Amino acid sequence: MIEPRAPRRFPASPAAALVLVALLAPPRARAQEQDGWNAPEALALIARARDARQADAVDHERRAYQATATGHVFFLADRPTTGERTLIKADQIAIEVYWRAPRATRQRIIGQRDQKVLPTNIRYHLDHLTVVQDDFGDVILIGDGDEVSSVAHPAAAGSEGIYDFALGDAIAIAFPEGGEVQVQEIRVRPRALDRPGFVGSVYVDRASAAVVRMTFTFTPASYVDSYLDYIRISLDNSLWEGRWWLPYKQEIEIRRELPQLDFLVGSVIRGRFDVGDYVLNPDLPDDLFTTNRVTIVPEAERRAYAFA
Repeated sequence: MIEPRAPRRFPASPAAALVLVALLAPPRARAQEQDGWNAPEALALIARARDARQADAVDHERRAYQATATGHVFFLADRPTTGERTLIKADQIAIEVYWRAPRATRQRIIGQRDQKVLPTNIRYHLDHLTVVQDDFGDVILIGDGDEVSSVAHPAAAGSEGIYDFALGDAIAIAFPEGGEVQVQEIRVRPRALDRPGFVGSVYVDRASAAVVRMTFTFTPASYVDSYLDYIRISLDNSLWEGRWWLPYKQEIEIRRELPQLDFLVGSVIRGRFDVGDYVLNPDLPDDLFTTNRVTIVPEAERRAYAFA
């Protein structure tokens, strides 16, 4: 998890050759450049991140990985007038995570135990019980598309026509064994707030332009379910063998209103997962990737899993 933050670093002034272009730009474009939005440095860095995502899929030195993810999913009642949240149900989950180039992913839920504090018949979408790989695809879906759909990733092809970008905080990550990585925040906002879109920040490794962290929510138009109040997500990656940023910690919070109840109350799904025990470049069987993207072992086997 990235915690230390350096003072906010603003983009440098445009080169003299670009001044005339700025003066001739439309008023909205000039205003955005003056307050940091769509400055050349920000656009260049997000373009590098876009290229890095494509190059990462065909990196011949990283053919595959497997890992284990463990975490909790909580279902709570939320009373915004008092700030009180009441636990209804808690699940503990263990997952085998697999990846093979270029972008084949598989997950297998191997452990699950739950406790109901209050009566509920909630059924989670599979992606509430699993982790995100590859920092989402070029299109972000939540709830298997029933909660959020059609949101373009900030580093997807063509994203420069959908989002505005600005440089944010500059961060140095120091490692106990020595060395450090320079990370740059890129703030992201949609050009059209009335359309589905990502609102938040993407943090990238300045040297490789790989995604280190994403923290974001969505425009109201992104929500397929009209009762959704908000979805907030943070994805943190960790550096392996000095070059590959792979999933490390992930959190999601989904709040929806419950208008069928007479009193003001909402429900919250909160998930948090840690990913570790990586094995890089294992020999994964071909038939592993012929199954569904997420599979689940029998209930008796899930309940017998030995959680640490």
